[in-house]
Amino acid sequence: MVISLRFINQSQATDNPIIAITCAEASAGVPVVAWHIIRNIGPGSNYPFTYSSELGVVASDDNGNYTAQLSAQLGTAFSVRSTASGNQLVYDGTTLHPDAISVKNLLPSGRITAFLYRDQNVCAKSGPLRPNTRVNFSFAPLLYIGRAASVTEGDISTSAVFAVEPVRISLNGVTNADIVMKGGGESPLLFSVENINRPE
Repeated sequence: MVISLRFINQSQATDNPIIAITCAEASAGVPVVAWHIIRNIGPGSNYPFTYSSELGVVASDDNGNYTAQLSAQLGTAFSVRSTASGNQLVYDGTTLHPDAISVKNLLPSGRITAFLYRDQNVCAKSGPLRPNTRVNFSFAPLLYIGRAASVTEGDISTSAVFAVEPVRISLNGVTNADIVMKGGGESPLLFSVENINRPE
């Protein structure tokens, strides 16, 4: 399933705000990735993007290698293994939790980092995984949007992704919608969801 979205600037902001969108909640000590960073979007302009249920997994190793991306859906397990051809990311059955995607380091030595992609952008990233450890990525159909701090797309951070508390947007049952930014000037920026379409 692919949800079509548009971010629309209907604000009175004159300071050219930078907007961040994440797929997970940013809270103290919990790392999240800046999935989209919207820059230089003038009044009346829009930024179209999609939110797909199809995900992709990539892993990197201590040698600086990045595996080929494998498609993933919730409930899929992966592992990085040492083969005669080199380190490879492979499918490894299903997860214990149907709403998660897991990646395990099965190398005899060396750490890996796992990356989760949604619509060609990194939406989640693990810390370094030692041998025989795993990461579980789990998402609800939610977005978090707000004024960005000093981050770029794909950066992993904690609550520093956002300069102020972000707005949570539910995409449950949505097929397409507009995310509209208003306010600005002497007022705070406000974000709302409009023109929502749901399946019949």
